This record gives sequence, structure tokens and C-alpha cells, in this order.
Amino acid sequence: MKKGKKKLPLRESLPMIYIRAIAYVFAPPVIMWFFLSGGTAFVLSFIYIIIAIPFTVYLFLAHRGICFVFAQENVATLIQCGGKFSGVVYSSRKLYVDEDFEVIERPSTKLDFLKKYFGGLTFYGINPFKDILYIDLKHNKLREKETDQLRERSYSVDKTTKLTSRIDLRITNYSMFFGEMETRDRNQIFVIMTVTLRVSNIYTFLKNRDPYGRLEEFLWAAFRNFIREFGTDELIGMSIGGEEKAIDSQVAMLGKEFFDYLAQDDGKTNVKIKILDNGRMQIEDLGFEIVNFAVLDIGLKDATAEEASKMLYQANKEREATIIRAEGDAAKVCLLAEVCQKYGIRPELQMLVEKMGVDQANYFFWQSNAFRDITGGPDMEKILLEILRKIAKGQS
Repeated sequence: MKKGKKKLPLRESLPMIYIRAIAYVFAPPVIMWFFLSGGTAFVLSFIYIIIAIPFTVYLFLAHRGICFVFAQENVATLIQCGGKFSGVVYSSRKLYVDEDFEVIERPSTKLDFLKKYFGGLTFYGINPFKDILYIDLKHNKLREKETDQLRERSYSVDKTTKLTSRIDLRITNYSMFFGEMETRDRNQIFVIMTVTLRVSNIYTFLKNRDPYGRLEEFLWAAFRNFIREFGTDELIGMSIGGEEKAIDSQVAMLGKEFFDYLAQDDGKTNVKIKILDNGRMQIEDLGFEIVNFAVLDIGLKDATAEEASKMLYQANKEREATIIRAEGDAAKVCLLAEVCQKYGIRPELQMLVEKMGVDQANYFFWQSNAFRDITGGPDMEKILLEILRKIAKGQS
């Protein structure tokens, strides 16, 4: 364990705490010997001591972290010896910490007697030879804000530092802000990402002075290389008009694609990555096990450029839709022209039917003599029906 790990100062000195604990247990029996006869004093003193010891441990020593501590479910309390990390105290039916401080998922129904019946009470050693280890843990806090009018969600990440003696062994979410990255077309973007993870090795986790900071640096460097494969419009244009990103959109799939990108591990990173049998990713050098990534927000560093990119993306989509409609119209006109050439019809009829559409053309054909007047007689009914069928076929 590196230096810099801390011991939380006590409000009173350690000798004074021991003196008070001894007084709670033995002071009343001593007083009894002055006022009661030998046999009675002995019996009452013995009964009192038997009762006072667990109460003193539970209500006095354990609450101060002296010799005893309350183990929390799936949370490791750090223990030090000689200023170095030496062990953990925890309680869990799902996780097991082995001698190398590897956190293993192994269901178990067995708990120690004290942990099971005394609220996790655990003896870890005699102070001052052993003590609770406190560390300055830097962590990110995700803030989410929803705009009432547009029902949009905006995210921000705040960095916090707390003095703690506990490490959560459960699967949790950790959010990060990535900046100073460029897309394929060299536009600077930012990304807010959440990684679902858990601590896989407590010793490796503590060996790094800032474990979450090192993880963030590693993922930022990898994501910076990964995002260069995408164009700006692919990433920014997915959220036009305040609409939420679709689950199957490019942005929503970035987390999965980034996971696969790291899983290849072809020398693109400087840390050791291992894919486990359960499909998760273990970062052995940092002591983390990663379940998945999720991109919460992505945008251009320059707000004006982001708006221009959205407008460009929308214009391209409208242009593509216009081309598709034009291609469909052209195919439909070709079908009409084929019939007109077959029967030698003037193009005016083709243009009229095309303008009216299938429904109106059918109505006027059966409810009036308009088409007969145009075509010159009843012999054109078969031709008109074929034209309508062609139009219908082109629209289907």
C-alpha cells in the first residue's frame, strides 16, 4: 500500500477509550465488593461482567471502530497494519474475497455467528497494532436535469473527493466526461458516458493512488481513438428536434461498439484486458470488472457548430427523401408512358391521371363521362383501366 493512506483522528485518545471500556465492565463489580458480602458480590459481579462485555463491545468499541467494526453487506471495510493495507471486513452471501483480495462471485449461505446475529459485528484486531484504513477516494457524481418544455435531458459530471474506509463491491455505475476529442472530419466533440462496473481486486484497486481517475484516463484515451472512425453528422444528427435517441440508433449503439473495440485488445491500449466467461471485461492493471458502457450525451464543443451540424444532417436526410420520392415518381411515369405508347394515347391523359391519383381517377371514371369525352369514346375504358392498374402498382 502506498503512503498517503489515512487514519481518521479520534475525538479522544486511544488509552482513554480503553480506560473507559474497562471501567464500564469492571467498575461496578469493584463497587459491589465494598457493599456486599463475598459470595453475593462474586455472583453479582460475574453476572454483570458477562452482560457488560458484549454491551461494551457492541455499543462503545464497535461504534468507534476500536478492535471491532460492523461489517456491511457487499461493502468492504479496509484494515491496515503498520500503515499498510492488510485486510478487509465484509459480509456477503454473493461475494467472496480470497487471500489475494480477488472479489469472486460465489453464492454462499454461510455467515459468521457474530455477523449473523449481531448486525455484522466483526473483530479485526487489537488497536493500535491494527486499525481501520481511511483513503481519499475521488469519484464522479452524475447530475441530470430535465427541461420542462422540450422534455430534454441534460447531463453534467461533478468531481468529488471523500474520506472513506469502505469500498462498494457491488455492480455500480460510474459516469465520466470526455472532452478534447475529434471526429473523422476533425470536429471537436464531448461525450458523457456511464460505465457499469465493479471492483474485481481490492489490492490492485488500492495500489493506484486515484483508481477511478486512472480508469477514466485509460477509457478517455481509448475512446478518443475509437471516435475518430465516425463522422460528426453520424453522431450529432441523431438528436434533431429534441427527440430522444432511438435504441437502435448509431449513438445508442456506441457503448456496445466501444466495448467490442476494447475487447479486441490488439495492442491499442497499454493495460491488460481479459474477457471473462460471463462476457464481462476485466481490467487487470486497475482492479475493475466492466459490464458495459452507455453513452448518455454527445455533442460538439462549439454550440454554433453543433447547430450547423444538425441542420446539415437534416438537410441531407430531406435530400435523400426527395431523391427517393423522385425515383418512385419516375418509375410510375415510366409505367404510364409504357401504356400510352402501346395505345398511341396523347400525353395529356397520362398527365391528368397522374395528377389526380388512383382514387379520384377511379371515381371520375365510374361516376361521370369526363374521361370518355377526353379519350373519344367507350373503347378507351380498357386502356384507362390498365393505366389505373399501372399507377396502383407503382404506388404499392
